[in-house]
Amino acid sequence: MTITNNIIQSYDIYAMPGILRKMRMSSMAKALEEKLSSPNCNLFAVQSELSEIILAEFNNRRANKVNKLIKDAGLKMPDADIEDLYTECGRSMNMDILNQMMRCDWIKEKNNLIITGGSGSGKTWIGCAIAVRACELYGKVRFYTLNSLLLYMKTLSPQEYLKEINKIVKYDLLILDDVGFNPYDLESCRIFFEVLDARYKNGSIMFISNYTTDEWYDKFAEHAFAEAVLSRCIERSYHLPIQSEDLRKTLPR
Repeated sequence: MTITNNIIQSYDIYAMPGILRKMRMSSMAKALEEKLSSPNCNLFAVQSELSEIILAEFNNRRANKVNKLIKDAGLKMPDADIEDLYTECGRSMNMDILNQMMRCDWIKEKNNLIITGGSGSGKTWIGCAIAVRACELYGKVRFYTLNSLLLYMKTLSPQEYLKEINKIVKYDLLILDDVGFNPYDLESCRIFFEVLDARYKNGSIMFISNYTTDEWYDKFAEHAFAEAVLSRCIERSYHLPIQSEDLRKTLPR
């Protein structure tokens, strides 16, 4: 599991050697430790100058890594920020669940999240905001609309297909948007099942849908696949239903 909180905010000079080692600057860390151990060390001068230099480098590296993780995730809304949640537009949801999801412990525990709501309710935006938070904690995330993933998987050779499945397994969080938007033919049923089965208890999945899970069943051409998919979707899943008018019509532009 790669998700971990590495935000550095402390200006304690004695913490700096450890930070330098995190940045693979072991010689600089050793030199600083030797300086700090000297009885003639002017701690105030060292702390006021060196700490800011080290922290600037560390946080710049961290920002670059987070930005790359967000870019690689392919999020539909990479700028989504839960702090910008528009609260005066008739949206209703369980804020306790949302706050719990933002902590991302559910991803560490390899649980799932199902976000449902009507068109324009902000489902994808909220899902992307959670995903951005996971990236900030160094999680590897990948976003797909389910239909685009299924269409892509159908074009692959058997060897390419297996390689793609193995890649999908490695993400900390896989996001599938627009679940249930299209009916699933037999081949789509099989691919959907194999993706879920490969990730089952190996990593988290976020499902985003206009429909409740009860309504997904009839989207499957083969109901045996429907039962197998729904079992893997619902087990170990948190549910975040959103009730809202269409925000595309009400939010200021």
